Amino acid sequence: MKKVPTWMTWHLHMRGVNGLLVYLVYEKIIFMEINVSRRNLLPLLLKIYLLAGVLLGVLFLCLGAAMVGHAAMPEAYSLAHEIMGNVAIAGYFLLSIAYIVKYFLLWLEVKSAIRWNWGIGVCWGIFILVVGIVQNKPEYLLIQLVVSAPYWWMLYRIQNKWEHEAVRGRK
Repeated sequence: MKKVPTWMTWHLHMRGVNGLLVYLVYEKIIFMEINVSRRNLLPLLLKIYLLAGVLLGVLFLCLGAAMVGHAAMPEAYSLAHEIMGNVAIAGYFLLSIAYIVKYFLLWLEVKSAIRWNWGIGVCWGIFILVVGIVQNKPEYLLIQLVVSAPYWWMLYRIQNKWEHEAVRGRK
């Protein structure tokens, strides 16, 4: 029968709350800091959401560009109509750019990216709600909730680790 070395019998390791790895060897505690990359916290499904979100944002920008061309040919000209149309198109462009930025902030591992996502998500939610009310189509809101619920749930689950434990790591 082989005798197990003493150091193997006393070897114990566990991960601490603040990203420390604790080793107990020969009754001495050795601390080693572990740096978890923020991108490694992202589940595969969330990475797919990021890619799809960027593609949708680009699609929204293209639709906004099409609206600019359509707004240039009004059927009945009035200054108020033109101003409201320009404000609406500018708002659409800003929301589309914010939609893309929220995904890039996550991909670039910015510490406050999840908080920015919550803020931009609220703005988009209000936009979808207003469009649903104005167009009298509540399914817009329902579709938005069904599609984005897993995204927000995954962000909520990793938010604490993202902001307090993980670091920005490029490998």
